[in-house]
Amino acid sequence: MAKITLKNLAHSYLPNPSSEDDFALKEMTHDWRDGEAYALLGSSGCGKSTLLNIISGLLRPSHGRVLFDGRDVTDQATAERNIAQVFQFPVVYDTMTVRENLAFPLKNRGIAAAEIAEEQRLLDEAQDKLKALEEKQRKGKESLEEIKKLIEYCKEVEIDVNKAVEAEARVKRLELEVNEAEEKVFEQDQKIDDLKRQETTWTEKIARQKEQGELKRQAAEASLKAAREELAAVKARNTANDAKKAEEVNQARQLELKMQKEDEEHNREVQSLVMNFASLRDQVAKYHAQIADEMGVSENERVPLQRVENFGKNGDLDNTFGWTNYDMTKNFGGIGKGKPSIAAVGRPAGAEDTEFTLS
Repeated sequence: MAKITLKNLAHSYLPNPSSEDDFALKEMTHDWRDGEAYALLGSSGCGKSTLLNIISGLLRPSHGRVLFDGRDVTDQATAERNIAQVFQFPVVYDTMTVRENLAFPLKNRGIAAAEIAEEQRLLDEAQDKLKALEEKQRKGKESLEEIKKLIEYCKEVEIDVNKAVEAEARVKRLELEVNEAEEKVFEQDQKIDDLKRQETTWTEKIARQKEQGELKRQAAEASLKAAREELAAVKARNTANDAKKAEEVNQARQLELKMQKEDEEHNREVQSLVMNFASLRDQVAKYHAQIADEMGVSENERVPLQRVENFGKNGDLDNTFGWTNYDMTKNFGGIGKGKPSIAAVGRPAGAEDTEFTLS
């Protein structure tokens, strides 16, 4: 980088500018310090590109000087200034390969082909080294992932081993407890046998009755516990059923409101259709009267307008209504085949493209 000084710089694309308006770049003096970043802001045609072309040596200014670190480079070529300019839209020659596009500026500078080839060779070596490093990095990441998985596996194995050791210790403790319990049971059996031998027949009978009473009491307590649990379950089911019933009632209410709203909307649409059809019938009646007047048909010979409603295949009322008038054959001597009539066909009143056809 270098300090760039623009001293009394101005430029005009006219050979002999006579006024300030003839200058694309008006006179300016400015210093761009080394190591800092600058931006040119302005509307289209204000001279931004002109100033950059002057600094890079693509254009010689009409007035003023350009200095790099105090050295005047106004009359030096771009190559002598050791400066480069990146255009807004970079140029890539699609007839050249990527390598040829990169080497093209070097050829324009007059660098020998051997030197260019050496630069390309060094670039290829750097790319190969970069690819090798990337491959090593990829393999290193894969190895690291494998090591992490192995560590996790070892941790799991260690946990399993610890669990096995604890389980074995628990088994040993249980075995000791079982042995002690068996010894106690054996001693108690010995004592019971001794007592049985000493007890009289009545003592044995009383003991059996007490034992039976205890069993009955336990059975009764178990039955009572089961009944309480069943009662709690029934209460829970009743609560759930009540909530479900309330939800169904709410849904039915919402459906009823929706149906009521749709009925109201349907009634409004039907009323609107009736009004539109009535307006259309009035228009047809006026047109009918106008045609009759133009034909010279007297009031006595006119037949009142009859409304005929047409229905679709499914019985739905469509948007076409027809009205027929008197028999015009007697007035025109049977023009055409059949009996001529006036039919009104079209959209409801208010539509711009409503047509009336004479058939």
